[in-house]
Amino acid sequence: MKKLGIFPVALLLTACGGGGGSSETPQDTTPSQPPVTTPTQRISLTAVSYNACNVETPLAGVDAVLQDSAGQVVAHYQTDSQGHIDGAWPSTAKHLTVVNAHGGLDASTTLDATPGEQGTVYFSDFSNEDGCSCRDITVDVSAFAFSNSGAKLLLGSSSYSLNGQTDVIFNSCSSLASSSDQTLDIQLMDTDGTAKAGKLDLSAVTNALTLTQDDFTAPGVAVAGSQYFNAYQVTARGKRGDYWGWTNNADMGNTAALIYPAVSQNNFVTLYQIGDQIPADGVVASNYASIRARVAADGSVDEPNVPVVGQAFWGSTLALLQDMEGDAPYFYDFSSEADGMSSFSVVVAGTDTSGNNVSWLISGPVKGEIPDLNLPTALANQLTDINLQSMDIYLRGYGDGISWADFQKLQREGTIGIDSQLDNYRIKDVYFQITDSVTAGKKLSQSQRQPTVQWFGPGRDAK
Repeated sequence: MKKLGIFPVALLLTACGGGGGSSETPQDTTPSQPPVTTPTQRISLTAVSYNACNVETPLAGVDAVLQDSAGQVVAHYQTDSQGHIDGAWPSTAKHLTVVNAHGGLDASTTLDATPGEQGTVYFSDFSNEDGCSCRDITVDVSAFAFSNSGAKLLLGSSSYSLNGQTDVIFNSCSSLASSSDQTLDIQLMDTDGTAKAGKLDLSAVTNALTLTQDDFTAPGVAVAGSQYFNAYQVTARGKRGDYWGWTNNADMGNTAALIYPAVSQNNFVTLYQIGDQIPADGVVASNYASIRARVAADGSVDEPNVPVVGQAFWGSTLALLQDMEGDAPYFYDFSSEADGMSSFSVVVAGTDTSGNNVSWLISGPVKGEIPDLNLPTALANQLTDINLQSMDIYLRGYGDGISWADFQKLQREGTIGIDSQLDNYRIKDVYFQITDSVTAGKKLSQSQRQPTVQWFGPGRDAK
């Protein structure tokens, strides 16, 4: 039986009968103990599941697998009832794979991982509404029925066109345990390009509320720039406490992106450049690049250097895809990118025979190798028959360019998004949508031999 736990892209190659790799059965280490010699280094992490209204629950039974440079398992731990792991980090451990196998499989591997505190690992379960107050609210908008005909109303992430109707239906889903997260950000964008914003407290609202002009207290400030620096799309956001809201988009040459300094503490824009799609025998490839930049209260922003997915990126991607046609380890090199990138990632997603979602993300430095990653038997067996649907290869960078170790540190601390570190976070991404997993593996590399990069098409949110 082919060992599909070695590396996520092996799922692609196996689906079409290609690729290499060992046929041995992974070593059963469930749960194994660290080596007899006690290492001086430790590993600790906490696994948390958050639901439809962001209620967080410790997640027991999440696997943390430490692998050596060749991908062999050297230690295996599982989170306790509090979602916590605290164990020894063997001296031979080099890579860390965290797996949530509850109702599917969600795996994440960190190459060249750093020992010590790994922080909190989050998993989502949006089908779970325990502890939530989810309800439909009828919003009376009769105050805007005529004076604002044609305007756009945004309630959180929900958008409504006002064309004379007297009410709209808004679905709210918030935590019963907290009133602070029941604040709703609202925006009213008029047809003349002006806008106002505000916020509402929904904690005392059951199923109806009335909006008036008085609810919109903060005037919108247009984000300035040279036609948004030739970006295809610009997304503006503001910060309220720990929550980012007042999200709105502007296309190049169209409406302006807006911020609302009177209600938001910090504001930033994310600029996107979108690449073409290349269909080829069951594969659709697209790409995009983005960069995040802070916006001052007057709407000014320093012109950012938006990354470009050019021939060098495509060439490195093609080289990796070709290398994956053989046996692991797989070598990759994106170090020639001139944008100060710090992190390389590849992720595949699909479903198993029961229809459960399966995904595996691998992240590492911009130049390195992906070994034959082994998993304990129980986990590896869940990867034996997968219908592959997509593959993503992307780079991330921060600041003027930091090391992979420092990038890991920022991720563990969750500080990439804090107030003092909003600037210059950027991504380059190539996304492969697999429409025919039987033939996709052999066609992926062929479809990218002569890429033509153009900037058009819909954007996707940055990771």
